Amino acid sequence: PVFAQGLVYAVKPYESLTAIRPGGLGDVTETHIAWAIEGVMPDICSPVTNGELLFVLETEGILTCYDAKNGERIWEEDLANTFMASPSLVLGKIYLTAEDGSTVIIKAARQYVELGKAELGETVKASLAFHSARIYMRGSEHLYCIAR
Repeated sequence: PVFAQGLVYAVKPYESLTAIRPGGLGDVTETHIAWAIEGVMPDICSPVTNGELLFVLETEGILTCYDAKNGERIWEEDLANTFMASPSLVLGKIYLTAEDGSTVIIKAARQYVELGKAELGETVKASLAFHSARIYMRGSEHLYCIAR
């Protein structure tokens, strides 16, 4: 699950996405569910949110953008790849690294806008890590640090 703007977003693999207001006591099913969506959902990748938009990536490469406040689907894009690494949201950009080592960078926006692509050249199953203006990528053979 991820948390933003007072809501916890939880995925039940292959089944649902639920926005939950934290707090409360006892059975809060009727009082603390802000919204829920049934349907195909990720089994591995965690969602990411900037508080306004929520991005959900399926292993098979379908990326869906939802309105984080009400769960309305805004857009969907087929990235035509397989993903084991969760998306990363940094400075308004979403980094999507596929199992083949390719990374697509998109704008965290109400429409799909691709900002760039990069090829690593080896398998990647781990999510990216960011620290001190550096990107760390763990491939199947090497650990990479990308910086200016």
